[in-house]
Amino acid sequence: MSADNGIYILEMKDQARVIHTQNIENLWWSYLSNKEVANMVPTRILEYYGGTESMTIQEAQEKAKDLYNEIMDDDFCPIVEYGIQIFKTNKTWEQIVKEAKKLAAREIKVLQKNNNDFFYDDEIEELQSMIKE
Repeated sequence: MSADNGIYILEMKDQARVIHTQNIENLWWSYLSNKEVANMVPTRILEYYGGTESMTIQEAQEKAKDLYNEIMDDDFCPIVEYGIQIFKTNKTWEQIVKEAKKLAAREIKVLQKNNNDFFYDDEIEELQSMIKE
């Protein structure tokens, strides 16, 4: 069984952010096409990194190292399968948020259309809250 986890730094033009998560491939998932796409999707970026603090790339690298060491010191599950990785984008956080809000409205329409069994209720709710912020 795979841990499928890593520590991921998002480096933008104006800041960086850090997360420890699983299933990072979802950053490239588009509900519009219902498949992975070539570029990170703004709504997924906001879902994953929205609750994290803004920092410089140097601070993000330090935080990532500290997080890595903290996990590796854990007696229960000392695994960081994909280590520390950096994803770069030539956008600012503000640009990503603005794009995500526009895209969220379109994704909601697609999900509502395909939500016959209420499978996407949580995703729709999260996208709606994204638009309100």
